[in-house]
Amino acid sequence: MNLINDSDRHMARMMCVMALKSSEDTARRVARKHLSAAQNGLTQGRIAYGWIRKGENKGQLVPDEADVVTQIFQDFLSGESAYSIAKAFNAEGIEPPPPAPGRPP
Repeated sequence: MNLINDSDRHMARMMCVMALKSSEDTARRVARKHLSAAQNGLTQGRIAYGWIRKGENKGQLVPDEADVVTQIFQDFLSGESAYSIAKAFNAEGIEPPPPAPGRPP
């Protein structure tokens, strides 16, 4: 398109309006999907440390990992830094959560 030309500028504006409409429609569909999943008690996105991430028991609590999560929050609320918490867990041999699928460790 040649934006010096009046009709081409008008066409570019119309294309922007259509792209905006498409984006808004997609945003509404995604928000509706997330709301529906939340209302049905389904997990959304990557399941956090402390929960089973795969298989038929997906979304159920892993007690050992849940204890680690509880300890992290207790340490943080008592004034520990993230670095000192991580250092203590490394010294105890507590493993971090696995990387997301498709991401390097």
